[in-house]
Amino acid sequence: MVRDYTVADEGAWLRCRVLSFLGTPYFDDVLTAKPLVERGAEIVAELEGDLVGVLDLAVEGDLATIETIAVHPDHQHEGVGAEMLTEAIRRARALGATQIDAWTRDDPTALAWYRRSGFDEQGHYLHVYADSYVDPDEPGRAVTRQPGLNPIKMFLHGRIEDEARMRASFKRVHVCRRFVRRLDDEERHVLPTATDAANQVAAFILGKAESVEGRAPTRAGPFRPTTPVKIVVCRGTGA
Repeated sequence: MVRDYTVADEGAWLRCRVLSFLGTPYFDDVLTAKPLVERGAEIVAELEGDLVGVLDLAVEGDLATIETIAVHPDHQHEGVGAEMLTEAIRRARALGATQIDAWTRDDPTALAWYRRSGFDEQGHYLHVYADSYVDPDEPGRAVTRQPGLNPIKMFLHGRIEDEARMRASFKRVHVCRRFVRRLDDEERHVLPTATDAANQVAAFILGKAESVEGRAPTRAGPFRPTTPVKIVVCRGTGA
C-alpha cells in the first residue's frame, strides 16, 4: 500500500533509507532526522504493517525533483519503487509540474531503472572524496591547508570535464547524473505494478500450457517484470 508519510514513520523511514543505501555508492549517506518537504509529496510504501519504501518529492514551479527514493533490501525487485513513482508523478502533475527529475550516482541498477521508467539522461557532474585515511596526501590535493587545521576527509563537487584528472588524484570519484522525464505524455511511460507483472507471468504460463495442449496460446504482451529498486538520489541542484 502506498500512502502519505506521517511523523510516526520517521524511525522506520530512516532505517529503510539507510538499509537501502548499503551496497550502493551512497552507503555512507546517513541521516539522523528526516528532511522536511515544503511543497511536494512525502510518500511511503507499507506491506503488512512494515514500511518498505520511501519517496520524497519536492516541487518548485513546473519542476518536480525526487529528493529520496529507497526500498528496503528485503523488498527490492517487487515493484515497490514503480508504485511509489506512479503516485509521485500523479502528485507532481496535480501541483503543476511538467517534468520530474532526479540526480543519482553511477550505480548500474539505479541507472537502468530510471531509463526503463521513461527518464532521459541530461547533465553530469562529479562527486569527489578526498580522504586522508585512503591516502594521506588526498586532502592536500583538494585544498590548501590553513594554519592550525588539518583536513581529514572532504566531499567536493567537480566538473565532468575534469573526470580523468580527478580519478588520477582521488580514489573515490562518482559521476552524478541528472535524469529527466516529461509529464506531458503520461501514457507512454506507465509502469507495471507488481500485480500487473504477476498477471503477465500467469498469462505467459497459461499461453505455454495451452500451446502444449494443441490450442492457440494466449496472447500476453511482452513480459517485463518490474523493477530493480536499489535506487538512490542526491539533491537535485546539480551544483
